[in-house]
Amino acid sequence: MRKSLVVCFLLLVTILPALAQTNEVETDGIMGRMGKGMMMGGGPGTMMGQWDLKAMVEGRLAYVKTALGITEEQAAVWKAYEDASRANVQSMQAAHQTMITAMQSGSAIDRMQAHITMMQARLDALKALKPATEALYKALTPEQQKKADTLLSMGRGMM
Repeated sequence: MRKSLVVCFLLLVTILPALAQTNEVETDGIMGRMGKGMMMGGGPGTMMGQWDLKAMVEGRLAYVKTALGITEEQAAVWKAYEDASRANVQSMQAAHQTMITAMQSGSAIDRMQAHITMMQARLDALKALKPATEALYKALTPEQQKKADTLLSMGRGMM
């Protein structure tokens, strides 16, 4: 049963980023047909709300901590990693809101700039997460590092 849950979770984590990217592309392509009001209404171009993102990160942090088997000796570096991951959520939420606003009422240039801003925020978030990830990785045992090679890359840096 546990293996099934792990496989389902890993499949979900693998598929969600692809679906999110698909929705962004579809939003640009069908914006005129679906109308600007559908962006937040659950239609094909719906973007993930900020609370959903926070819940996903919290769930992923809990899962990764358990899967890695973080010990008491590793608690301090794990906490730094969690803090950096949570800070990423806050910075990404602002960029996400800018993107939603541009998609709802912006021109083509506004939407392009919103995409650029979102990509820059993502890059900045990855750069901010890297030191905490490196410190965590160094504190892990070789067995934990092998698991981390999969777990930490699948979540795209927890964001």
